[in-house]
Amino acid sequence: MENLDKHTLQFLESLRYIAQQGLHYATGDAHDQARYEQLLTMASEAYSIVLKAPAEAIQKEFLRERGHITPKVGVNGALINPLGQIFLVKRRDDERWSLPCGWCDVNESPEQALAREFQEEVGWQVEVNHLVHIFTRLPGDYNTLHTSYHIVYLCELPGLPSTSLLTHLPPELRLEPTEIVEAGWFDLDRPSDIAWHREHDTFARAALDHWRQRQSLASNPNASLPSTPSSKGNPSS
Repeated sequence: MENLDKHTLQFLESLRYIAQQGLHYATGDAHDQARYEQLLTMASEAYSIVLKAPAEAIQKEFLRERGHITPKVGVNGALINPLGQIFLVKRRDDERWSLPCGWCDVNESPEQALAREFQEEVGWQVEVNHLVHIFTRLPGDYNTLHTSYHIVYLCELPGLPSTSLLTHLPPELRLEPTEIVEAGWFDLDRPSDIAWHREHDTFARAALDHWRQRQSLASNPNASLPSTPSSKGNPSS
């Protein structure tokens, strides 16, 4: 997909938001309902021009989302071994590297969603422990269409000695072939040509910094964790 104009996408999301909020809340006036339906149709037609997709299909997808319109929520997990190497997966959709990640589903907490994603993508049962940061992605950032929040956590593999994470990938790695091409440990302090998925470079480095701060805190109880990074992704987003 070609680079899409951020201002256009943010305007269209605001237009859709007004239309769908109106359809949800203005239930007592048939005339208002008709106006908001027309506004949503206009928004769908504008999206169809930008995305080169049928307006009817876009509007149908919008109408599937009921209730108050809110940003989408994604979760991302950083698993780090005692050498400070971070576990990354190579995605099949764009052939780029990322933290294990995914969207939250209904009837689950963000922590449950991330544990499910690890199980689905690589076959590991992890403990989701420490919150690193919540990043914000706006329409047009990386050609996305919606506002979304991306929560980054530190994770652990329970019941395994730390030395078992030094040189291999315990327990048995079971990659989901439709989503993940390969996986491995990476030292972010060494120069590399990692092709990152969207702003996952920022996610991974924030997680690594947080992990190191916690390691320092464990050895020096009088130390304190510094402030978290900016909620935006990398400066190009």
